Amino acid sequence: MRNIDLVFALIRTDANLMAQIGRFRTHWLPATGAMLFVLAVIFSHVYGPSQLSLAETSWENSLHAPGFAVIASLIFAFVPKRFSGASRYLVAGTAAMMIGVLSEAAQIPGPRDADLMDLIADAIGIFGALGVLALFDASICARLAPLKRWVLSVSSLLALFVTVSPTLWYSYALVAQYRALPSLHSFEHSWERVNFTRSGRRIVERIKTPKNWPNRGKWIAQVEEGRRRGTLLHLYPYPDWRDYTNVSFLAASTTEASHEVKVSIRDMLPDKRNRDNQYELYISVGPQPRRYYMRINEIRDASANRKLDIAHIDSIILSVSRPGSNVELLVDDFRLEP
Repeated sequence: MRNIDLVFALIRTDANLMAQIGRFRTHWLPATGAMLFVLAVIFSHVYGPSQLSLAETSWENSLHAPGFAVIASLIFAFVPKRFSGASRYLVAGTAAMMIGVLSEAAQIPGPRDADLMDLIADAIGIFGALGVLALFDASICARLAPLKRWVLSVSSLLALFVTVSPTLWYSYALVAQYRALPSLHSFEHSWERVNFTRSGRRIVERIKTPKNWPNRGKWIAQVEEGRRRGTLLHLYPYPDWRDYTNVSFLAASTTEASHEVKVSIRDMLPDKRNRDNQYELYISVGPQPRRYYMRINEIRDASANRKLDIAHIDSIILSVSRPGSNVELLVDDFRLEP
């Protein structure tokens, strides 16, 4: 009899264990997955291992998540009263996400490209907004156990953080960029990261200033030739250059060899992709650090078709004149001069 009782006890214990595992699988696995996903996005925003950071692309991209958080909140406010409880959040979230999918699908035949990262940002914004609204909904919180409310609180607040932080960081960088004038880019500050993009898979590396470097500062940039068109550096500087006469920067080769480098400056007009509508200068960069100057009047008159818009400069690009040379340079202190 004792053996039979032991068998039944084990069966009951095993049944209870399986029931607990089933409840865990039903409730906790999705919540845990959602939290790990949000943490992964936070990690990618801070460290940018594969250009997932929304703040590193553009102001427009950084607005995707907060924009769809607002859209989801507005839809939620106008959901018909016949939907109540969780169904109201489901309807609002589905409708907002469908708007996001349709907006990306509409870009496929046009000049812009649909982007999966935009949809991920939309989803995070929608979840963050609706999750925070649910925390203030007594009918929803009453149905949730304390631990589930904690999971909802943490995951929705994390999503809300991911939603607003890229835009806040980008806004801070824009203000700091204006206050730094006449310096366009010094590589001294972490906020300057939003003002350059990657060259292929490489990223600009900041290194300690060498002893013989002519400019005071703790950091300079070491740039390598990228896979795409031999790009070394692509900067998006403060755009209004009307009150200045020159733009300059420091550069040197990392070896004893000299390299021919092309400097391109473009404005923001729709035809900026036309190679005739940009300023180009070829310079020889040797092992000794040297400051290179470009006159803004010459930049304005560089195009044969029209004058470049000095009030709306789009980018400064350094690239090798002959791609495939494996060029590596030290660059520093892009600045405007009176």
